[in-house]
Amino acid sequence: MSQSTDTPSDRADDDESSDPVAAHVHAEAHPRGSEAEAAAARDVGGYDAVLAAVPAPLALGAVVALVSSLSVTLTLGVASLISAGIVGWALFSASPV
Repeated sequence: MSQSTDTPSDRADDDESSDPVAAHVHAEAHPRGSEAEAAAARDVGGYDAVLAAVPAPLALGAVVALVSSLSVTLTLGVASLISAGIVGWALFSASPV
């Protein structure tokens, strides 16, 4: 007695090719050119750069506080608002998915 080497997912693909309703349901669930494929193709490295830029205003604010007569509270407060703006933009306008 020989056993089939088909996995359950292979058998599901065979069933969909013989069943037009299952093929239609699968096509609706996983359309070609879908947003998921576009997100996978998108350059994620750009988003990593945005996340790495979050602490940059804070570092710049600390340097400005050291070399100028402005207070640390003022410079880091303004820098934190800029960093919060970057985080908000990254989350809601340029989300990775």
